Amino acid sequence: MRRTTDIATSIMLTMLVVSAFNSDAHAEQIVFSVSNDKAPPLAFFGPNGEITGILKDFGDEIARELGMQAKFVALPRRRLRLALADGSVDAICHSKPAWIPVPLNWSHPLLPNQNFILGGVGVAPISSALALKGEKIGTVMGYQYPELEQVLGKDFLRDDSPSVEIAIKKLMAARFRYVIVDKLSLEYRTKSHPEMATLLRLKVSEFSAMCGFSKSSKISFERMNAAVDSLIARGRFHRIISNYVSASDGRD
Repeated sequence: MRRTTDIATSIMLTMLVVSAFNSDAHAEQIVFSVSNDKAPPLAFFGPNGEITGILKDFGDEIARELGMQAKFVALPRRRLRLALADGSVDAICHSKPAWIPVPLNWSHPLLPNQNFILGGVGVAPISSALALKGEKIGTVMGYQYPELEQVLGKDFLRDDSPSVEIAIKKLMAARFRYVIVDKLSLEYRTKSHPEMATLLRLKVSEFSAMCGFSKSSKISFERMNAAVDSLIARGRFHRIISNYVSASDGRD
């Protein structure tokens, strides 16, 4: 009888240890989301849902700094907003307050970038966005372009695509003559399509993206933000970017 009781007690203790371990493992996970309209090199989406690219590397670095495991989920923008609001996603990187209508805690800027008007093959140079009045321009669905909206007003004619990558492909297929593209995506694509280096480029804006942290996250903002600040100070994010484009391509 004593032996049976000891065995039962041992089993119960083992179950408690396993339960505690599983609880700790869950608590030590940080969930990042990447909107599924992101383009290389920010994100590459595999056929089975796997995510690679700059944003995956950013998340892995932040998780490592926190001593946690990183989990990544790809979501459309609308579902991403809901997930950040309810805390089922802890963080999103490469965003800004103006880009996502959800109250978040924001890190310091960590990814400088620029937006360009890119002209198609044979398009004559332009010196100002005013030359694009009434011209169909390749854009990304759900993205806002306040600089062009301010300059062109009602003459800003969008031609939306699901992603920057698809918009560039439509430009090269002469579906329209101009597209808005960020420098990071443009420089990455030019590496494999050197003919794009000769296309018209007109800078229309500069921006620095940040990481946004859910206000409903179980991980404190102070802890997550301290991890980001430490990585910024050590140049870790810049080194990640340089794995995909040359050191000067991700910033001015």
